[in-house]
Amino acid sequence: MDELSNEEIRTCAKLSGIDIPDHLLEQVGYNINGTIKALNSIQISGLENVEALPIITKD
Repeated sequence: MDELSNEEIRTCAKLSGIDIPDHLLEQVGYNINGTIKALNSIQISGLENVEALPIITKD
């Protein structure tokens, strides 16, 4: 997976109701892309066969 661009990060943040100031966008992008890279490197055999659990929130 390619790294997320600053524009993609800004769009995802806005969709989540988060405003990232311009002066922090590069650092946030570095952190997000680093986290994605680290998570993608984890190999757990059989994980693809596990069904995702629903997340239920109370309003």
